[in-house]
Amino acid sequence: MPQHLLATMITSTTFGTWLPGDFRGYVEDGVVLPGDPRVLDRSKSFMNATPVILTPAQQAAAFTAMCKAAAEFHY
Repeated sequence: MPQHLLATMITSTTFGTWLPGDFRGYVEDGVVLPGDPRVLDRSKSFMNATPVILTPAQQAAAFTAMCKAAAEFHY
């Protein structure tokens, strides 16, 4: 077992911006699947709120916060 952190990965999404069926692909039961418009339409039909899409300023703020946290924890 390594004594030091070798790598870390931070993944972030916002509500409704990467749904099953998305053209970028998606993961189901540990399997990466290609986009499927029918699956995407079905996924959208289950949404109970509007998707959250960050503005460029919000994206920059989130990135800065993650960088500061990484520095704080010596990543």
